[in-house]
Amino acid sequence: MNENELLQPIFISLQVMLVTMPVVLVLGTMISFILFSYNVKGKRILETLLLIPIVLPPTVLGFYLLVLLGRQGAIGSILEKYFSITLSFSFSAIVIATIAVSLPIYITTLLSHMREINPKLIHTSYLLGKSKYETLRFVILPLCKKGIFTGLALSFARGIGEFGATLMFAGNIPSKTGTISLAIYNFTAVGELDKAHILSLILILLSTLILYFCYGGNKNARS
Repeated sequence: MNENELLQPIFISLQVMLVTMPVVLVLGTMISFILFSYNVKGKRILETLLLIPIVLPPTVLGFYLLVLLGRQGAIGSILEKYFSITLSFSFSAIVIATIAVSLPIYITTLLSHMREINPKLIHTSYLLGKSKYETLRFVILPLCKKGIFTGLALSFARGIGEFGATLMFAGNIPSKTGTISLAIYNFTAVGELDKAHILSLILILLSTLILYFCYGGNKNARS
């Protein structure tokens, strides 16, 4: 058995998650706080649009990522023409696809916890002269530790197993965009079920471990 065939997709997937999770954490927290704190016109529509990827088939999401960011896409063609940046069928494409499917899950989870906070605590913070940033840092986020841990856990579990959007936007290039999920598909397609079994078990183990540690974080957050 060629070990590189197994190690490479694991390495690529872990690289993707190392890039994706900090982006999901920072960007998702900012978006959640904006949706929670500001009452702007069209807020319900904006929130709905942000959460559409949760119910949208991943292949459809990947297709429209390709339409927008591909070499002939509305945005992708501009990036390639003026900045020599090609996003589709690259490592960056995997990251973008993973963020697209993971970010809405984090936002939904964190936002639901923010809305459970007693409004009096936030109002008191503002009465004491604290800014929105200070209120977020010292009041809202400490009260939402459980939501942060749970959101990251669910986002990780969703992202590490992403298949459809990655396949459509990043392609199935074993040495370049071949994540664990795509490698499992490839091995199954050619009848190498032993390799597919190994990667499947590793994927289960990774997802289980992250959920377990985040559950431990939730216990600490409650204590």
